[in-house]
Amino acid sequence: MVPRIFIYRLPQDDPRKNTAIKLARFGLAQLVDSIRALPSGSIMLDPTAKTPLTPSDRDVVVSRGLSLIDCSWKRATDIHAKFVKGRFIRRRLPLLIAANPTHYGKPYILSTIEAVAAALYIMGFMNDAWRF
Repeated sequence: MVPRIFIYRLPQDDPRKNTAIKLARFGLAQLVDSIRALPSGSIMLDPTAKTPLTPSDRDVVVSRGLSLIDCSWKRATDIHAKFVKGRFIRRRLPLLIAANPTHYGKPYILSTIEAVAAALYIMGFMNDAWRF
């Protein structure tokens, strides 16, 4: 089963280059217009979380979904501290190196599409991850 992916996008970058918009355009993710529209109890990819994402998070993602906030990396810490409270199961990705043209070679600073693909792969959705 393909997990549902929900993205709350803050308009902080060029929409022509935004990978969250591209995911939605191809039907691979659902863009929502507020934090409240993200499913409660879903796994929230949060770079400030202490707990890493693991394969054991798979069942939660199948039942509740995977949520992300698409924002500028310069404001990611503030935004996650402000919006992500007790409604979500917060998880961070392990150390990964960005392959996107903007942050190529930098640790942790992934694009939305890279983060989703990595999360799916970690949780055992290998075929789905390759689609991204």
